[in-house]
Amino acid sequence: MEPFIFARFHVREGNEAAAAAVLREQTQGVREELGCLAIQAYRSIRDRRLFYIHSRWTDEAAFEIHAELSRTARFVKQMETLIDHPFEATRARPLAQTCAESRACLPGSGRSRPADVHSIADVANLRNAAAACAAAP
Repeated sequence: MEPFIFARFHVREGNEAAAAAVLREQTQGVREELGCLAIQAYRSIRDRRLFYIHSRWTDEAAFEIHAELSRTARFVKQMETLIDHPFEATRARPLAQTCAESRACLPGSGRSRPADVHSIADVANLRNAAAACAAAP
């Protein structure tokens, strides 16, 4: 199953531009790594000192290779000098990845994963599926 990685970075006052530059550089390089399905850096709308990275990997082994790269170690050291808290990245998996796990499919769509939501109609179908799952024994 694909692991998802979430990292939160609250930077010290005055380090916002440096953090944004380091995050941009890191995400550009990581996109080229074997096993990286997606990576994106984000900045909070409400707190200009708060940044995030979200990435998706083919499997744990691919992320382990990434974690051991010198580029990754350098990135962690750079970010540790900019943030006001200990560095932490969280490995996660979706709560319900498939119909079998959630016990409900999107009605009539033939879709099996929430990642396939692309329209307002899909959102309505997903709500109906969630309600059906909640009502199931």
